[in-house]
Amino acid sequence: MTNAVATYYTTPAAAKARIDAFSVVNYSGVAATFSIWLVPTGGTADNTNLLVKDRSVAAGASGRILEAVGQWLGGGGTIQMSASATGSITVLASGIEQTAI
Repeated sequence: MTNAVATYYTTPAAAKARIDAFSVVNYSGVAATFSIWLVPTGGTADNTNLLVKDRSVAAGASGRILEAVGQWLGGGGTIQMSASATGSITVLASGIEQTAI
C-alpha cells in the first residue's frame, strides 16, 4: 500500500461486488497506520465513504478488517486505501462479483 490514496480494486461496470474477507499485515519494523474508503462510481475518497481511518497495526502484526466484510460496491465502485508509510502494509481481500442474469 502506498502513502497516498490509491485505487486497489474497481468493480466492473455491469456488476456489483461483495467483500467476504479483508485482512492487513504490517511487514515493517515499526507500527504503521492505514485508511480504507469504499467509493461509489464517479466519487472520490472523502469522509462520506471512509470505512477505516488511521487504524494502527503493530510491527509484524496482522488483523482482519471486519467493517469491510459484507459491504457491497456498485458497478464502477472502488476500494481505495492509503498507509502511513509506503510498503509497510499489505492487504489480502476476497469476495464475489455478481452480474445480472
